[in-house]
Formats: sequence, C-alpha cells, structure tokens
Amino acid sequence: MSVALDPTLLLFALTAALVGGMTSFPLTMVGGVLSACSSASCSANSSQEPGTNYLVMFIVLVVLVLLRARSQSDESAWTLTPRARSGQAELLKHPLARFVRYGGIALLIAIGLLLPSFETLPSRLIDYATSWCS
Repeated sequence: MSVALDPTLLLFALTAALVGGMTSFPLTMVGGVLSACSSASCSANSSQEPGTNYLVMFIVLVVLVLLRARSQSDESAWTLTPRARSGQAELLKHPLARFVRYGGIALLIAIGLLLPSFETLPSRLIDYATSWCS
C-alpha cells in the first residue's frame, strides 16, 4: 500500500464528501479545503500530540454522518438506529429509555477519554484496540 492510499486519505475524502452532501461537487470542494485547513491548524497547534488532527477529523465525520441521518426524512435513508414506530412513542418518552440512550453514549465517550490516562504504554492501547476489533 502506498503512502498516498492510506486510511487518512479516506477520512479526509469522506469528510469532504459529507460536507457536500454526497451530491454537490462545489460543496465537496469547500469541504476539502475546510478539512485541510482544520487539519493543518490542529497539527500546528498540537505539535506535542501527533494524530490530533485525525481525531478532530474523525469527530467531524461522525457528527456529519449523524446530522445527515437526522436530516433524511424518507425511509430509504441510512441511519444508525431504526426509525421508531408510533406505537413505541410512549416507551421512548419514559425516563429510563432516555437515560439508557444518552447514558450509553456518555459511557462510551468516557471510556474513550479515560482509557489513555490509565494506560500509559502505547503497546497496551494497541492490545485493547486489537481485542475489540477481532
């Protein structure tokens, strides 16, 4: 695999394409310029921590995917969760259902943010990543 075709290229390309809504070439070009500028800005401001620009771009990508899924009103749109039926509306209003939905997301974010502070060796973090992916 060449350097030009590494996964970071896909990250920036997907981010730019989602800014363009997967349909508008001019907006995709704007997204590409904005992602390159934000990556350069993150790299310049966090020289002690390499990879911060990729983390920022990944967060932007996830937010764009979620916003795009929310903006689609038809049933053919790709979403992370299935659309709720009208019979489940009362269940979704229950406080426990809201707690589980937002609490689960908060727990995953907390684990992602706190795990590097407990494990200082990079090799151990790679062990965690490989055990989750396999």
